Amino acid sequence: MKILWHNEVDINDQAASTEHIDYPLSNLVDPRLSRVFRTTDDDDEYIVISGTDITADAIAILNHNITSGATIKIQGNDTDAWGAPSFEQSITWAEYAIFQTFTSGEYNYWRLFIDDASNPDEYIQIGRLFLGEVLEMPGMKADQEIDDGITDSVDFSPSGQVYGDTGIDYRTMTINFPYISEDERVDIREMADDRRLSEPFVLDIWPGDTREKVMYCVLTTMPKWKRSDDRNYIWQLQMIVREVF
Repeated sequence: MKILWHNEVDINDQAASTEHIDYPLSNLVDPRLSRVFRTTDDDDEYIVISGTDITADAIAILNHNITSGATIKIQGNDTDAWGAPSFEQSITWAEYAIFQTFTSGEYNYWRLFIDDASNPDEYIQIGRLFLGEVLEMPGMKADQEIDDGITDSVDFSPSGQVYGDTGIDYRTMTINFPYISEDERVDIREMADDRRLSEPFVLDIWPGDTREKVMYCVLTTMPKWKRSDDRNYIWQLQMIVREVF
């Protein structure tokens, strides 16, 4: 399991090749996935994140309309010049939510490049963009629970008729970690103290397994730690998350 929570997009400068006036670039840092950013074209579009010594080894692209035929790249460079960047890697497409790790690098500029000239929408849309260092979680027990939930509102009349408002589907997940080292506990606590219960993060449940989508979620409770029976991996943790949009 991998978690991407410390987002360099949120704390550094952003620029884009084009920007729709009604769907501005500032929407990329809005935690609501419905507040999308859009370009005005779909050919050779890009987003640049700039600052000082930005370290990253993972990227997540959420609520996007990129098609499977697109060319998607993450690039890194110390200057805003992209003819021959110091780092470049192709990103594998996935529907709705893309999550990919890559070789760690530290650059002043990172660029997400997208060429999707056959996109029927004729623009690129992204609801949320994460870039940063991934948190590698320790081994999980084979008893993870993934529950389907709905936000339907239901009421019943005195005669037994049902009235309801249809909401949305979401998932909750309960994960047990039986053996955690003290160093791993420090890293997990740092994530939890920053995100608390209201700040979303990106979770890649089983990296490389496409049966479950990447989850954009929040913690439902703060971590509760137990001692394990291993003298080297002395902690246990149950983590519960809920999908948000």
